[in-house]
Amino acid sequence: MYQTLVKNIEGLDSRSIGLFRILLGLLLIYNFIEYRIIPAPEYFLPSNGIFGNEYLDKDQTDKFWSIFKWIRNDIQFYISVIVTLIVYLIYTIGFKSKYFGFIAYFFFWQWNQRFYIFEVGWDKYLGAMLFMSMFLPLSHQYSVDNRISKEKSFIAPFEDKSPFAFIMLMQIGVIYFFSALHKNGNLWMNGEAVKYLLADFTLARGPAEWLLQHEVLYRAATYFTLIIEFAIIFFLFIPCRMYLRILAALSIIGLHWSINLFSDIGHFKYVAICVGVLLIPSSFWNKLFKTTTKIRNSVLYRDSLFKWLYAGIAILMIWVLWINNFYRLGEKDTRVGNLMKSSGIQSVLNALRIPAFSMSSWMNQGWSYYAPDPKEFAGVMGINIYMINGDSRQVLPPPSFSEGKPPYQLNYTSNLEKYFITKTRLLNTNGYKNLRFYWAQRKVENYCLINNIPASQIDKIELVFYFSLLEEVYSLKKMTIYPELDAVLKPIQR
Repeated sequence: MYQTLVKNIEGLDSRSIGLFRILLGLLLIYNFIEYRIIPAPEYFLPSNGIFGNEYLDKDQTDKFWSIFKWIRNDIQFYISVIVTLIVYLIYTIGFKSKYFGFIAYFFFWQWNQRFYIFEVGWDKYLGAMLFMSMFLPLSHQYSVDNRISKEKSFIAPFEDKSPFAFIMLMQIGVIYFFSALHKNGNLWMNGEAVKYLLADFTLARGPAEWLLQHEVLYRAATYFTLIIEFAIIFFLFIPCRMYLRILAALSIIGLHWSINLFSDIGHFKYVAICVGVLLIPSSFWNKLFKTTTKIRNSVLYRDSLFKWLYAGIAILMIWVLWINNFYRLGEKDTRVGNLMKSSGIQSVLNALRIPAFSMSSWMNQGWSYYAPDPKEFAGVMGINIYMINGDSRQVLPPPSFSEGKPPYQLNYTSNLEKYFITKTRLLNTNGYKNLRFYWAQRKVENYCLINNIPASQIDKIELVFYFSLLEEVYSLKKMTIYPELDAVLKPIQR
């Protein structure tokens, strides 16, 4: 029955899977270096990092447990970093991928748990692709395993039509399908969502100003985004249409890179390239190289016990993909969410869903970026200190504007800090008030240490928010966050 269902649907080509593994592995290494290693001296070292041991000892968040929270000194931290890079490298070159695919995902997941405050949207996307890749024949092409294998069946390219190949396709389609469903706010419906995205001065690139001057274009871009996101899942599963599969790949790459032209979206664009390469079908490679490929419908194990185990895992994955994502959709206070609540659908989904056992795991599905509408303001935190003698210092200066046009120069020590000081929920949610206080206090402590300023000479610390209401494009306002900071934030002389 299964073979009949998938007979006319393109699977995943082993050559595409091999290239996907290489690109994904390189991205894992790059992402880890940029967002975990480079900021480590200031933010992550156990001894004196802002979010080192002192912070972890105060933080008792249960759903973010991690083996890396057991790291208690800098040597252990750097050893863990080196081991992680080695694991990612082995995954990239395709050695024993059946094992190192799992190990690479485990390390990725556990580092995100350790630094959960800094888990970003593309970490979710990258993590989903890495998790799904564990069940694919990762090392059959362009790998060390392929080079050292003497089995012709292992070396020859093939089209993977196993259940997990189609679950991977389903995962990709689900990401964009639910991303579109979540975008049901007024700005998306009236065609202004892209305008608000372009007006975010913390993300805007130079061409954003030009596009903002052309209402027809940014409205068209808004609706085109929704159309493409809805269409991708259909492109993936319409039978016998090589060109639709290529169109799906180009749509994913084009969507993210066109956004990146006008707005900094981080590493989403790189994950999109990995996914686009994975989607290149066997029929494309066969036409290009004048070859033919065999089809594999089974998973790696033929033993009946493993078949049943894999079947159970496959059903569980499909269940999580659809039930958990629909549940997350109904959680939101949106048109669709309220309809699901009022109709009782949400109650049924609540009974059927499988709760995620940890917040950074693959099971915690949620693809609601810029939804139901883009935020209506953008901002960045800054810190000023005032001395007893009347002098003042800017520990974290305000953004630099040039004739009111993007791009704007934000002041930060790493890309990770840029994400932290512009994160909306950190800026305007009371639940993060203590985190803001703690971060500002430690930033001032480090500043005083570097500049030989005795803590006793500081009169007060001011945590400020430089923000722009996106209706007033590229305007800049200043607001002091919580005047009681004078009492709360006093630097400690270490």
